Amino acid sequence: MAIGYAHTLYCDRHGCRTKQTVEGTRDAAHARRLARMRHGWQCDDAGDFCANDRAARATRDSKGATQ
Repeated sequence: MAIGYAHTLYCDRHGCRTKQTVEGTRDAAHARRLARMRHGWQCDDAGDFCANDRAARATRDSKGATQ
């Protein structure tokens, strides 16, 4: 039987204090994949960003395009 670990991801957006614990994972990469699929997180080389950050970036980008 495989052992599953719990990994906690913290949003890397400045000022954001969101954290997400993903249980039953093999390693950190697996936890990031599950966080993306199950909870809408974006995990890449720039960091781990919560689903709220995606909305904030979309709003910020659209405001910048109209000015």
